[in-house]
Amino acid sequence: MSIEEEDDGVIGTDDFEAAQEGGGVPDEAESRANGVAQLMSYLDYHNIAEELDDTLLSEIGERVVREYEIDEESRRGWLTSMESAMKLARQVVEKKNTPWPNSANVKYPLITTASIQFAARAYPAVVPGMNVVKGKVVGSDQGIPKVGPDGVPLLQLQTGEVVPANMAPPDVPAGPVWEVPPGAKRERAGRVARHMSYQLTEEMEEWEEDTDKLLHTLPIVGCVFRKTWYDQLLRRNRSLMILGKDLVVNNGAKSLETAPRITHIFELYPYQIEERMRSGLYTQMEFGPPSEAGEDEDAPHTFLEQKRKWDLDGDGYPEPYIITVHKEEQTIVSIVACFDEEGVEINRETGEIVKIDPVQYYTKYSFIPDPGGGFYDIGFGLLLGPINDTVNSILNALLDAAHLQNTGGGFVRGGFKVSGQSRGKIRIKPGEWVTASAGIGSSLRDSIYSFPTPTPSATLFALLGMLIEAGKEIGAVKDVLTGDQPRRQPATTTLALIEQGLKQFTAIYKRIHRSLKLELRKLYRLNRLYLPDQTYFQVLDEQQAIARQDYSDGIDIVPVSDPSVVTDLQRMAKAEVLMALRADPLINGSEVLVRYLEAAEADDIDRLIMEPQPDPMVIAEFEARGIELQNKTDETRAKVILQAALAMKAMAEAEAAEVGPQLEQYKAQLGLLKPALDRIVERQNELESSVNPRGL
Repeated sequence: MSIEEEDDGVIGTDDFEAAQEGGGVPDEAESRANGVAQLMSYLDYHNIAEELDDTLLSEIGERVVREYEIDEESRRGWLTSMESAMKLARQVVEKKNTPWPNSANVKYPLITTASIQFAARAYPAVVPGMNVVKGKVVGSDQGIPKVGPDGVPLLQLQTGEVVPANMAPPDVPAGPVWEVPPGAKRERAGRVARHMSYQLTEEMEEWEEDTDKLLHTLPIVGCVFRKTWYDQLLRRNRSLMILGKDLVVNNGAKSLETAPRITHIFELYPYQIEERMRSGLYTQMEFGPPSEAGEDEDAPHTFLEQKRKWDLDGDGYPEPYIITVHKEEQTIVSIVACFDEEGVEINRETGEIVKIDPVQYYTKYSFIPDPGGGFYDIGFGLLLGPINDTVNSILNALLDAAHLQNTGGGFVRGGFKVSGQSRGKIRIKPGEWVTASAGIGSSLRDSIYSFPTPTPSATLFALLGMLIEAGKEIGAVKDVLTGDQPRRQPATTTLALIEQGLKQFTAIYKRIHRSLKLELRKLYRLNRLYLPDQTYFQVLDEQQAIARQDYSDGIDIVPVSDPSVVTDLQRMAKAEVLMALRADPLINGSEVLVRYLEAAEADDIDRLIMEPQPDPMVIAEFEARGIELQNKTDETRAKVILQAALAMKAMAEAEAAEVGPQLEQYKAQLGLLKPALDRIVERQNELESSVNPRGL
């Protein structure tokens, strides 16, 4: 049922009940139709909050903040672990006062090295170059023949005339007329792939830099998100990497698609808030300075952008919306629809809304799924954190023991005195000899007692090495994977070790590849909705065109990266296998060569590959064969021409003598010779075409 409107145009929660009591509600069918119309009208507004009353806005704002806090509490354990992991990875310097003030507090870079090594392998695999996107044809690409009004396919005659297939003359060459020519989908997939690659690497300047950050952060925290949307202010598609701590989802949720709420925590400076208000994206209102701003008037404000469901039209079914709230003041600044017409399913018989599929803006990038079934995944921070902490403790204990052994300390008899120093602390520089006097009746040895200072423990040192090796096993930070090859080891053994060492990361790369595919599909949808009817882009200094209709159904978008290939060595090995099959007649040799050069990361491949040139030996053979056939043809032609000349001579003599049966016989003989002459001409044309097919 629809919510009625007040005279001032503001929709209230109590209006519908008042209309019911007053008998102003239409019948059920009309009410459903009005409800659907009201729901669809929300798609035309930028900010629905401007049409809701203050009571309803206050209720929504309080609930948004309250349920955000519930979700935040559900992931408290994961958040604490990630904060500790980030400290270890960033090598944060912290003061340590045990066993004495400013004691050793070195942090071994186990997590840091593992994350850097992972990103160094993953980044060139995910973004191999300017080509990031690849188009795949979905369904048949054999073309769609054009048909006439009666459903009969059309044919185009050699004369250019288009006629139905059942009316085409049998002796006139003809070909089909195409509504969609064969190969059109493949060409469109190529245009879309080139355009989307250009968007990601050139137009969306933030995307590649955020991808670099994502691949460094993901192995540490285990879970990073990306938001893809159309920015109304910049008038282009945007991409934003969001850390796991800034995207709040209840830890009991199974996925982003089924989560009841998704809250993005972000900050805006005062000038950014003003821009959104003036553009109509946010409601006009005044905000005081944040409570923690101090004297900084330009301090940012914190907002909560929550994707959730709310029944605004009063039909009993909550619709998906994006509600933006000022966190500190719990004031709603924006409510926009999080669905479009494609996602609304209506029961045609009853007119009721069956369901509404929300638009997905967020993509989750996962490292290793949580074995406990939680929404937030795990990374090296959780896997290597305890080992890294233990390594730090042992390393600092060894350093403290060495420091204590070097500095020493102990008891000094009261009567003991070093010349030039007062009683108490005695400091002696290395290589310095001083005069000292012991107490009465005692020797110097008896006046000084040193504390026992054992050497650093060899057992702890061995344990330290074992833990570091275990950490490298988990993080795949082996010497052979970092470029340090053992001496006197065959290359085949090294390749086998590299492949085996990367096996455990294959599944992780596949998860990244799968997430990137979902992100590209979101970008594909945005282009279908917001791209101009025709636009131009640059590829290798060549201007190309793309149309919005190119983003219709019929093709799929996937990353150009191969999730099973991580290193350049693996890529070249696969290319070598193809090169071995290049001479096979069933293999497209030109395509194999292109893929080999792509694996080798060669520049300007189009300039490297030349058009096939005819073999001089083959040309000479054709020319020799053509001369032989020409001689035979000339001999046959001479015989036919001679017979035709004799027939014409006989006809002339018969006409000079008398007209009768003899003349008719000569005409019949000449008629039989004419097809032979025509065949000679036709054969001559075929001969010339076979001997010189390229016009050389």
